[in-house]
Amino acid sequence: LAPLEGDGTEELFISATGPLEYWALAEGPRAAEAVERITAAARGCASLFDHSHGRFVVRLSGTKAQALLGKGTALDLRQPPFPARGAAHTAIAHMPAVVIRREPAMYDISGAGSYAGSFAAWLKEAARELL
Repeated sequence: LAPLEGDGTEELFISATGPLEYWALAEGPRAAEAVERITAAARGCASLFDHSHGRFVVRLSGTKAQALLGKGTALDLRQPPFPARGAAHTAIAHMPAVVIRREPAMYDISGAGSYAGSFAAWLKEAARELL
């Protein structure tokens, strides 16, 4: 899906993951402030859910990130089908995940915390031939 422009700060990254569905990732020293700002802005017009304690997030970046991620998902990771700031629900190595392309060579992958160990094992094995 096409990206949604966020507020331009590194603490808050917003991306569309489906019709009327957006994921907001907050990080950095002002992450709590960013969450408060988006909560206040959405009050009365949207529902927000905090998934921070039940999900893992892994960031892949560099020249081989797309090739590595492509080993586990059927997403077309080329640009423009999957543009920078775009996101999609998918499966990676048969595990449900959300993939967010933050920059041309940087991806955030989020999945259920119960899959974190399995995802780490898959990632280690998939990266073996790319190292």
